[in-house]
Amino acid sequence: MVYFAEKQIYVKNIRSLRQLGAMDILCTDKTKTITQNKVILEYDMNIRTQEDAAVLRYAYLNSYYQTGVKNLMDHAIIKQTEEKSKSDARLKDLLVYEKVDEIPFDSIRQKISVAIRNEENECRLITKGAVDKVLAACTYVQYNNTTAAITDELRRKILRKADHIGKNGMRLIAVAHKVMVSSGRTLSEKDESGMIFDGYLSFLDPPGENAANAVKAFSGQGIPVKILTGDDRQVTLSACKHIGLRSDNMLLGSDVGKMSDSELSKVTEKVNVFAELSEDQKSRIVRILKKNSHTVGFLGGGVHDISSMRAADIGISDETAIPAAKVSADIILPEKSLTLLHEVTKTAKDTILTIGAVSQPSYVSMAKES
Repeated sequence: MVYFAEKQIYVKNIRSLRQLGAMDILCTDKTKTITQNKVILEYDMNIRTQEDAAVLRYAYLNSYYQTGVKNLMDHAIIKQTEEKSKSDARLKDLLVYEKVDEIPFDSIRQKISVAIRNEENECRLITKGAVDKVLAACTYVQYNNTTAAITDELRRKILRKADHIGKNGMRLIAVAHKVMVSSGRTLSEKDESGMIFDGYLSFLDPPGENAANAVKAFSGQGIPVKILTGDDRQVTLSACKHIGLRSDNMLLGSDVGKMSDSELSKVTEKVNVFAELSEDQKSRIVRILKKNSHTVGFLGGGVHDISSMRAADIGISDETAIPAAKVSADIILPEKSLTLLHEVTKTAKDTILTIGAVSQPSYVSMAKES
């Protein structure tokens, strides 16, 4: 079993290898498992799908001045804005603002708002997030320096366009803003109203190169892979299609929220893909699978995966994960790879079948607390 040390795989508790060998369901988030974790900002556009620097400017101000953990889309927005600012005067002078307050992102609201103030003491609230959530906070729309009231038909058109873009495998978020009086009070969700819808930003998250083979390998080993993600259904469908994972019976977070534990217990046995989940819904599904007498592994690395990793029989992460995820993991891989995890799982399973137990800890590189 020198294999584990050679691969720099850290095991915090030797019993974890036994759990890994006994695992009969693997749950995983989508990022860096069935996708490459290389998010690219493809388009910034207004409601007429025209490239619009105003959309990118507002998105940058939100991403740059927020104090929470910046995700891959934030980094893509910041990088592209800074590159375009070299030739576009509309994207200059972005660091002259002072942050006033923010309303952090959470998986229920699916948006984040940041209030900033310029040198003339003008305060703006900028919101970005899921298209439907941002649109619900808007009363107006802006394009070509024109502001107009949003009609019901225009709302439907914006949502249809978002759905169309999502079907093409693009991740989509929306941006909105409004000018507000800086009163010195703390922001609340009530401030996210009467906003101006600026437009969309679309991102490409390419499918993982070896994910399809790894999913097949796990299946051949009698371990189905279940995707538990907070991402949009259309983006998730596209990613699953590329790796050959059946997703025609996908279940959404809105459906999960309406189900009793008894109802969900039956559904989780048949469904492979869950999308638009909250953090609590992810961990709930893991707990129900365990109640169904499964030995459940969860592979994750983000802040919204931590409770699911703790709920699983075996929490698995990687060296690029956030520190809190690595602390919660039982096993830490050198990289987030379904292929590598399958090799490790197969070795652990073969060992248990051969000797009936894992009892010698000396061959494993033990994890450092992080």
